[in-house]
Amino acid sequence: GDRDDRRRTLVGWSRFDETPGELVVELTHEGYQTVGTKVDAKRSDRAKVLRELLPAEPPGLTVGETWDAWPKGGRPKPGLRTLRADLAGLEGVSVAGAGTKGDPKRFYGPANSIPARSIP
Repeated sequence: GDRDDRRRTLVGWSRFDETPGELVVELTHEGYQTVGTKVDAKRSDRAKVLRELLPAEPPGLTVGETWDAWPKGGRPKPGLRTLRADLAGLEGVSVAGAGTKGDPKRFYGPANSIPARSIP
């Protein structure tokens, strides 16, 4: 729905198993780049927001604090379960805390250097 989004979803029907059912591609300065599936594209979008939200140093943010800080008007706010999985899967993010009621997990990392999860 974003007019400035340079990604397109290609849908394929084929008798060959190698043909993907869907593929998201993005037009860059170097030409078209494969993003993956729609799920991969959404995960990448959330990773970009998380890299901007997370502080570079401890104590970091809990899942709930990250959810509360999610920017309004941008990418849709994910559910807590999705957000928890995204934080656990982001490369370069450090975790402090035991994950208990009195000591929740807190996520932090070098905000500008946290790479997006690589998509095959």
